[in-house]
Amino acid sequence: MDPVLSPINRIQVTELLDTRLPWLMLADDPNDITGRHSFFSLDDNNVYEIVLPEAKWKRCVGSTDGWLITVDTNLEISMLNPFSRIQIPLPRHPTFESWYLVGKPSQEHVRTHYIHKAFLSSPPSFSSNSCVALAILNEKRGLAFGRPGRSTIDWTPIQTYDMIEFQDAVFYKGRFYAVTRRSQLVVCNLSPVPKVLEICRGPKSLLLQCWSKYVVNLRDTLLLVGRHREADNGYYRTVDFKAYVLVPSGIEGGDEGEEFRLKWKRVTNLRSLAVFIGGNTSMCVHADDIPGCQRNSIYFTDDYVGTKSIYCGGPGSDMGVYNYEDGTIEEIYPGTSRSRLWPPIWVIPYQDLYEQSRNS
Repeated sequence: MDPVLSPINRIQVTELLDTRLPWLMLADDPNDITGRHSFFSLDDNNVYEIVLPEAKWKRCVGSTDGWLITVDTNLEISMLNPFSRIQIPLPRHPTFESWYLVGKPSQEHVRTHYIHKAFLSSPPSFSSNSCVALAILNEKRGLAFGRPGRSTIDWTPIQTYDMIEFQDAVFYKGRFYAVTRRSQLVVCNLSPVPKVLEICRGPKSLLLQCWSKYVVNLRDTLLLVGRHREADNGYYRTVDFKAYVLVPSGIEGGDEGEEFRLKWKRVTNLRSLAVFIGGNTSMCVHADDIPGCQRNSIYFTDDYVGTKSIYCGGPGSDMGVYNYEDGTIEEIYPGTSRSRLWPPIWVIPYQDLYEQSRNS
């Protein structure tokens, strides 16, 4: 069944937020001057339009708990709630300039390429400054963190030593955890000296570059998801997934950190879980409690930003839901939705906690 287009206003948004499934925020339309954005609902197979001029001409680099992280043409970075349209500033982009490997790139290059992905520790709150943003950035994909608010001066680099090419991160039990291309898991200590500590080596089966890595907060542990893409004649597609859960290794850590007390254990069944990955903060839900949601599955969007995605018109073609039991893949959105700046991304349609805390 083709999705139904339904324009909605801000009052109707509140009525539609009674869902535990993420919405798929579709790619921006460069020809639309009104700032409308479309959202695909897995609940009812409808596409809802929201007027959102605050997102026009911006690049989306992350989505956490209903908040988007965006970069505009002036390299201003903000958190944006697409349902309340509230924006909260983060430190400005040019504070990263000294971190470039060679020369000083153009402003457009910075907006398009410099931040690989960004994450929030929690939704921003008017009554608390506990929200922290983490960014994976630059050619080496290092790490930096910053705090929301106009009084914030700068992003702070995190010492990562010889570990490079971070691919994903998540906030878990009070700290950020990040995973590298080689599936090394690190914990980010933000004070007194910001640095990472490696706590687990990656499984050998995910060491090849064709596997992208994602890390998911399961509340009592972490889940590592490997995504395998294949390329053919300039096009690419996802063909396989592997999942691992973090468990004790039974080995006491050595003085030089050569042994680790944690290891990744292969998971053959996700049971009731449905995992959502892509340009968003990776997350999961219990599908048995949500009508229409497939258990033991991985819902994925297209977050590949290499040369092949540019050839295809931007990320957006490689989306679907993967059945972890039999390895089959089904489409989740029947239309075409591609963009170099704003490819489709999962957004949790939460009520605006920031506005609620401000009014309480």
